[in-house]
Amino acid sequence: MTVVNPDPHSQGYVFVPANRILSLFPAAPEVRTVLRELHELGFDAADIEVFSGEPGAKMLDLSGEEHGAMPRLIRNLEALLVPEDGDTFRRADVAMRGGAFTVAVRMDGRETPKPQVGEILRSHGGTLIRYWKHWVVESLD
Repeated sequence: MTVVNPDPHSQGYVFVPANRILSLFPAAPEVRTVLRELHELGFDAADIEVFSGEPGAKMLDLSGEEHGAMPRLIRNLEALLVPEDGDTFRRADVAMRGGAFTVAVRMDGRETPKPQVGEILRSHGGTLIRYWKHWVVESLD
């Protein structure tokens, strides 16, 4: 069973969701279908995180607000230096606070299923689909 709203910061604030493909979804039925298809593709529950609505947005803390001055400062600096990343985080935060869902698929270096994961997310209405590597963010929209 995939965990909803897990704490991604249990080992300290995570600035980049490295080695993950993330996407936004407007409603739960699409998310359930996506989870089923990702499981069929070979991803298990430990590979997938779902963040839901306001509680999920607070848990992800994309602005760094919930984790103190240093994460907030770094997020603001990041938004200035890499505007696309800052815009992606801002748009995701606003959407989630409005009730949207974020699905995060851990790739852990598995490049082969990347096109299939992107297609599954797109075909069920996923938006802001991004593959976050260590130093590169790839748009899969």
